[in-house]
Amino acid sequence: MTTVIDAADQFRPHAPQGADRILRKADDLRRTTRVALADRPILAENLGRLAARISPADPRDGARRMFGGPDAAKWAKRKRLVRLPGESAGNPGDHGSYEGAGAAYVTLAKAAGALLAGRADAGERAERDALRELMLGTSWLPTFAPTSSGERTVADLLARLSAQLANAVLRDTRLGALWALLETTPIALEPVDAITAASLHQDPAGTARGAPPELVALLGWGAHLAFTTPSRSENAPWSSRWAEPVLSIGQVERRLTTRLFVLPPDLARQVAPLPYAFLPDAVLSWLREMGSDGETLPDVAWSPDTGHGWRTAELAVLHTAALRLTRGTDGQPRLRLELAGTDGGYPTFVLPDHVSPDAVVARGADEKVCVDLSTGNAEFKGLFRPAWAGGVGDQGELFGLFDHWGDYPFEPEFGGTVDGWIDDGLIGDLLLNAGIAFHPSIEAPAMAVPCADGTIAAALLRNVAGAGATISQLLVERARVIAEAGLRYHDALIGRYAAAIERM
Repeated sequence: MTTVIDAADQFRPHAPQGADRILRKADDLRRTTRVALADRPILAENLGRLAARISPADPRDGARRMFGGPDAAKWAKRKRLVRLPGESAGNPGDHGSYEGAGAAYVTLAKAAGALLAGRADAGERAERDALRELMLGTSWLPTFAPTSSGERTVADLLARLSAQLANAVLRDTRLGALWALLETTPIALEPVDAITAASLHQDPAGTARGAPPELVALLGWGAHLAFTTPSRSENAPWSSRWAEPVLSIGQVERRLTTRLFVLPPDLARQVAPLPYAFLPDAVLSWLREMGSDGETLPDVAWSPDTGHGWRTAELAVLHTAALRLTRGTDGQPRLRLELAGTDGGYPTFVLPDHVSPDAVVARGADEKVCVDLSTGNAEFKGLFRPAWAGGVGDQGELFGLFDHWGDYPFEPEFGGTVDGWIDDGLIGDLLLNAGIAFHPSIEAPAMAVPCADGTIAAALLRNVAGAGATISQLLVERARVIAEAGLRYHDALIGRYAAAIERM
């Protein structure tokens, strides 16, 4: 039996809270006036590769087009910023060989993204991908460096796995045809209300404008979805995310030591695990008496005599992991691992000494153990032990509160979401790091693997070698549903207007 947890709630068609990892890094680079000497040649070579993608037959022409905007005057010293494939590198120690300010590199990468964007709604995505390629391999976005020959072998397997999964989807479905269509015809998918859904038969595309039930169920964006062809001026950056198959594969758990604010037992019993509920008046009054300003918790240390205040606690931090097949700036499919919190981009927190993370994952009980509670001015996290985990009473029991949970995403400086594949240093570490526990949601047989057990890499390798439903089959099925629905909508439009022309 195969159990699949749908990614709908975790991977909605909008950006999560928290700064985007790539955009934040790029902004830091843009504001840097003295880029590290070792990074400058890599940035220039990466821009050269982007230029070659813009104009494969003449990379120099691609580079010239990148300089067509505000940096046109810098073309005379192009090699300080862009080294085309095959050109010799400059001397990193020579301050005159490369541009020192980060802003010029970022501006050119953004220009490359705009030139590589084949459709209006791809603009921001293409820009982000170009910025990623600009920084990859630098100190801003280190590449994955295997520490042993065994780790390198597994990394090679994962790279081949990515390529094979992408090839299988394009070979066995019409997703490639849909992606090619989206290059010239933007097609968006958006939630609509029941009244609009009932009237879709009057649309030029007829009932094909409404997403079929299997696609609605797959995406989980709402009860009714409808296709539309937005104008290029709308430039909706997420409107074609529906065309990228996503498969949730489990949850990633890491442990960290932090502190938790414990309420007096009589007050803790008054707090129910209801998301976004206001804390009881008695609790708010007591917090004010202890020095809370309504936005932060009191600065009071826990002691056994009082039984309340801040005390040290170990947290298990859970992120949902998914595989997404997306299209790179070079037009080729790319498999990406995405990690995102289940709470608006933020992770779920569990007290593992009292509640098993395995049980939380198996039950999908995130909202029962980690709850946002409001003071009216701010929100605190409340950590609970439900009755099924041994908590007292029907509603369970509150262990404590904590604030500033934005400091605990997977990597704080990266915001709420991390994505990429084995070439990315952070993702490579996540795939192979034995210090991070992975809870797979897709069953796979127990068998020996050439990497640490309990890692994402181990789960992926076991899955593709097993006899059950594989990640490849599941991604192919999702891609087939997506492609057939999108192409059916486009074919219906063509048919309706062809018929109208025949009636002239």
